Amino acid sequence: YFSLVSPPDNLPRLSENFEPPTTRLINEQTTITLLTEDVNHTQIEWRLEGGQTQVVEVVNGSFTLPAAINPGLIEWRAILAGEGPNQTTPWFQLIAHEPLFSVASSSMYFQGIALLIFCIGIVRRVKNFEPREKETWIQDPNFAIPQVNGEMSEHSFELRGDF
Repeated sequence: YFSLVSPPDNLPRLSENFEPPTTRLINEQTTITLLTEDVNHTQIEWRLEGGQTQVVEVVNGSFTLPAAINPGLIEWRAILAGEGPNQTTPWFQLIAHEPLFSVASSSMYFQGIALLIFCIGIVRRVKNFEPREKETWIQDPNFAIPQVNGEMSEHSFELRGDF
Protein backbone atom coordinates (compact mmCIF):
# COMPACT_ATOMS: atom_id res chain seq x y z
CA TYR A 1 0.00 0.00 0.00
CA PHE A 2 0.97 3.55 -0.68
CA SER A 3 0.06 6.50 1.42
CA LEU A 4 0.31 10.12 0.44
CA VAL A 5 2.09 12.40 2.81
CA SER A 6 1.95 16.18 2.57
CA PRO A 7 5.28 17.83 1.77
CA PRO A 8 7.22 19.19 4.73
CA ASP A 9 6.91 22.89 5.54
CA ASN A 10 10.65 23.41 5.20
CA LEU A 11 10.83 22.08 1.62
CA PRO A 12 13.25 24.24 -0.43
CA ARG A 13 11.28 26.18 -3.05
CA LEU A 14 10.99 29.35 -5.05
CA SER A 15 8.97 32.09 -3.43
CA GLU A 16 5.39 32.58 -4.58
CA ASN A 17 6.36 36.17 -5.46
CA PHE A 18 9.08 35.08 -7.89
CA GLU A 19 8.24 35.62 -11.54
CA PRO A 20 10.98 34.60 -13.96
CA PRO A 21 11.71 36.96 -16.85
CA THR A 22 10.63 35.67 -20.25
CA THR A 23 12.49 37.99 -22.66
CA ARG A 24 15.84 39.69 -22.93
CA LEU A 25 17.78 41.75 -25.46
CA ILE A 26 20.56 40.51 -27.69
CA ASN A 27 24.17 41.31 -26.66
CA GLU A 28 23.21 41.90 -23.02
CA GLN A 29 23.91 39.62 -20.09
CA THR A 30 20.87 38.77 -18.03
CA THR A 31 21.04 38.91 -14.24
CA ILE A 32 18.18 37.20 -12.44
CA THR A 33 17.49 37.53 -8.72
CA LEU A 34 15.88 34.45 -7.21
CA LEU A 35 13.38 34.70 -4.39
CA THR A 36 13.54 31.44 -2.44
CA GLU A 37 12.23 29.97 0.79
CA ASP A 38 13.98 27.46 3.08
CA VAL A 39 17.01 27.23 0.76
CA ASN A 40 20.64 26.93 1.92
CA HIS A 41 22.32 26.53 -1.47
CA THR A 42 21.18 27.14 -5.04
CA GLN A 43 22.70 26.00 -8.28
CA ILE A 44 21.49 27.02 -11.76
CA GLU A 45 21.62 24.88 -14.88
CA TRP A 46 21.12 26.53 -18.27
CA ARG A 47 21.19 25.31 -21.84
CA LEU A 48 20.69 26.59 -25.36
CA GLU A 49 18.32 24.87 -27.75
CA GLY A 50 19.85 21.46 -28.42
CA GLY A 51 22.98 22.31 -26.40
CA GLN A 52 24.64 20.83 -23.35
CA THR A 53 23.74 21.89 -19.84
CA GLN A 54 26.01 24.47 -18.18
CA VAL A 55 26.14 25.20 -14.44
CA VAL A 56 26.16 28.63 -12.77
CA GLU A 57 26.46 29.30 -9.05
CA VAL A 58 24.09 31.71 -7.34
CA VAL A 59 25.79 34.51 -5.41
CA ASN A 60 23.72 36.60 -2.98
CA GLY A 61 20.51 35.29 -4.53
CA SER A 62 21.43 36.33 -8.09
CA PHE A 63 22.97 34.69 -11.12
CA THR A 64 23.97 35.90 -14.57
CA LEU A 65 23.27 34.21 -17.88
CA PRO A 66 25.63 34.95 -20.79
CA ALA A 67 24.64 37.39 -23.51
CA ALA A 68 22.91 36.05 -26.60
CA ILE A 69 24.48 36.94 -29.95
CA ASN A 70 21.45 35.89 -32.02
CA PRO A 71 17.71 35.80 -31.43
CA GLY A 72 16.88 32.52 -29.77
CA LEU A 73 15.91 30.63 -26.66
CA ILE A 74 17.81 29.78 -23.51
CA GLU A 75 16.36 27.53 -20.80
CA TRP A 76 17.34 27.50 -17.15
CA ARG A 77 16.30 25.78 -13.96
CA ALA A 78 17.25 25.95 -10.29
CA ILE A 79 18.41 23.11 -8.06
CA LEU A 80 17.45 24.11 -4.53
CA ALA A 81 19.11 22.51 -1.50
CA GLY A 82 17.85 22.92 2.05
CA GLU A 83 16.86 20.94 5.13
CA GLY A 84 14.29 18.91 3.22
CA PRO A 85 15.03 16.95 0.06
CA ASN A 86 16.62 18.84 -2.86
CA GLN A 87 14.16 20.28 -5.33
CA THR A 88 14.62 20.97 -9.03
CA THR A 89 12.40 23.55 -10.72
CA PRO A 90 11.00 23.02 -14.18
CA TRP A 91 12.89 24.57 -17.12
CA PHE A 92 12.16 28.28 -17.52
CA GLN A 93 12.47 29.75 -21.02
CA LEU A 94 14.13 33.07 -21.76
CA ILE A 95 13.75 34.40 -25.30
CA ALA A 96 16.40 36.74 -26.73
CA HIS A 97 15.22 39.27 -29.30
CA GLU A 98 16.60 42.32 -31.06
CA PRO A 99 15.88 45.71 -29.52
CA LEU A 100 12.73 47.38 -30.70
CA PHE A 101 13.05 50.23 -33.17
CA SER A 102 13.20 53.51 -31.30
CA VAL A 103 12.81 57.01 -32.64
CA ALA A 104 13.86 60.25 -31.04
CA SER A 105 10.68 62.17 -30.32
CA SER A 106 12.13 65.53 -31.41
CA SER A 107 12.95 64.30 -34.92
CA MET A 108 9.49 62.77 -35.15
CA TYR A 109 7.92 66.13 -34.23
CA PHE A 110 10.07 67.95 -36.82
CA GLN A 111 8.97 65.52 -39.53
CA GLY A 112 5.34 65.96 -38.51
CA ILE A 113 5.63 69.74 -38.67
CA ALA A 114 7.37 69.56 -42.06
CA LEU A 115 4.60 67.31 -43.39
CA LEU A 116 1.96 69.71 -42.05
CA ILE A 117 3.62 72.68 -43.78
CA PHE A 118 3.91 70.67 -47.00
CA CYS A 119 0.20 69.75 -46.92
CA ILE A 120 -0.81 73.35 -46.19
CA GLY A 121 1.25 74.46 -49.20
CA ILE A 122 -0.47 71.94 -51.47
CA VAL A 123 -3.93 73.01 -50.26
CA ARG A 124 -3.12 76.69 -50.81
CA ARG A 125 -1.73 75.95 -54.27
CA VAL A 126 -4.88 74.05 -55.25
CA LYS A 127 -7.14 76.84 -53.94
CA ASN A 128 -5.17 79.51 -55.86
CA PHE A 129 -5.15 77.47 -59.02
CA GLU A 130 -7.34 79.10 -61.67
CA PRO A 131 -8.29 76.79 -64.48
CA ARG A 132 -7.39 78.09 -67.92
CA GLU A 133 -10.28 79.42 -69.86
CA LYS A 134 -11.34 77.21 -72.71
CA GLU A 135 -9.40 77.91 -75.80
CA THR A 136 -11.27 80.61 -77.69
CA TRP A 137 -9.57 80.05 -81.01
CA ILE A 138 -11.89 77.16 -81.72
CA GLN A 139 -14.87 79.52 -81.55
CA ASP A 140 -13.16 82.25 -83.59
CA PRO A 141 -15.25 82.92 -86.74
CA ASN A 142 -12.10 83.68 -88.74
CA PHE A 143 -10.70 80.27 -87.96
CA ALA A 144 -10.93 77.80 -90.75
CA ILE A 145 -9.89 74.24 -90.80
CA PRO A 146 -6.97 73.92 -93.18
CA GLN A 147 -8.18 72.87 -96.57
CA VAL A 148 -6.37 71.72 -99.58
CA ASN A 149 -6.36 74.48 -102.20
CA GLY A 150 -6.99 73.26 -105.69
CA GLU A 151 -4.31 75.56 -107.10
CA MET A 152 -1.64 74.11 -104.87
CA SER A 153 -0.16 70.71 -104.88
CA GLU A 154 -1.94 68.01 -103.03
CA HIS A 155 0.65 68.11 -100.23
CA SER A 156 0.22 71.81 -99.41
CA PHE A 157 -2.64 73.63 -97.80
CA GLU A 158 -3.61 77.16 -96.77
CA LEU A 159 -4.49 78.33 -93.30
CA ARG A 160 -6.81 81.26 -92.80
CA GLY A 161 -7.23 83.12 -89.57
CA ASP A 162 -5.19 85.01 -87.01
CA PHE A 163 -2.46 82.93 -85.44
